[in-house]
Amino acid sequence: MKGVSKLACKPSSSSRRSKPLRTHGKPKGIRVCEVSRRRRADRVEKKVKTLMTLIPNKSSSTSLEELYTTTACYITSLEMRVRIMMSLIDALHGALFVCLRFYWFLYLWFFSPPT
Repeated sequence: MKGVSKLACKPSSSSRRSKPLRTHGKPKGIRVCEVSRRRRADRVEKKVKTLMTLIPNKSSSTSLEELYTTTACYITSLEMRVRIMMSLIDALHGALFVCLRFYWFLYLWFFSPPT
């Protein structure tokens, strides 16, 4: 093929030579796509390990599918806990408001100056 580089598959001009693909310090037999695939796999593995530390009672011997389903269940249980706490706060806020009104009434009743 005339005018096409074999390494990068881009048209090459006659004035400059196409450079071989960069290997980022890896052995020259490894192409860039393999290096980036390894880096991506390393990043995913690091994120999975981090996820395992966040989920309670998980061992490293579980499969990814089990980890994802356990994570989904754990997130759901956390959402339910938050909803329960919010409803308790709303209930206590209402009760506190009623108590404060009652105590304010008593305060005004006993400590108001006689007229």
